[in-house]
Amino acid sequence: MKKKNTFVNETLSFEDFEQAIALRPASDAALDELVRERLTAEKDAQKKERELKKARNKLH
Repeated sequence: MKKKNTFVNETLSFEDFEQAIALRPASDAALDELVRERLTAEKDAQKKERELKKARNKLH
């Protein structure tokens, strides 16, 4: 069963949406920050991997 998202309603205006985000529990905001950091780290790792691959290809 899909969990109902109680914070977002499709009819909300952008301002209402921002307010709903601001009213979320602090633990949710902290989790969002952890997810953002992890995604950023993964993106950086992929970028470094591509750069290493390019460098290896130039040497061969």
